Amino acid sequence: MATLFTSRCLLQPPGEHDRDGLIALATHPAVRRFLGGPREDMAAKVGADALIAGSTSPMAWAVRLREQNEAGCIGLVAVGPHHDESLLELSYQFLPAYWGQGLALECTEAVLRHAFDSLSLPHLVSETQAANRSSRRLLARLGMREAQTVERFGAPQIIYEIVNPLNRVTPEPVPAGLTPAAR
Repeated sequence: MATLFTSRCLLQPPGEHDRDGLIALATHPAVRRFLGGPREDMAAKVGADALIAGSTSPMAWAVRLREQNEAGCIGLVAVGPHHDESLLELSYQFLPAYWGQGLALECTEAVLRHAFDSLSLPHLVSETQAANRSSRRLLARLGMREAQTVERFGAPQIIYEIVNPLNRVTPEPVPAGLTPAAR
């Protein structure tokens, strides 16, 4: 899998040197606020090992700052199966110390460009809780549009979508039974 670069970040497949950062992402209450809450330490370690082994997400990138490599893994951006397994989802999470600096936008843009330009993926979705206003703003800035709302994990979720502008193929619609998003 390709290593991606942004002006401030290096995105690489997760490796052993990313373990502590991956565990911190999975156990941090603020990071996991809209993701079902923090994971237990053992579950976080198992999840980090699975990411490092490449067995959980077909495409995952650990994010490191280019200028401060010693900071270790500060975030994770992935493209993998959405909950319904028929769509691919762009997902991301960053440690709170790196919020509000534009790093998530920078890194998700890089992965989105790679997904469309290099991998020719026709369509991606992202799902976030309706209450997660920061994530919703980021997805809109990426050019994603609200497509559907669902009730999942005890809260309203909004599914955003984006079509590869280089691909004129119409993507498969979001599965039937999901309600249109409130506009």
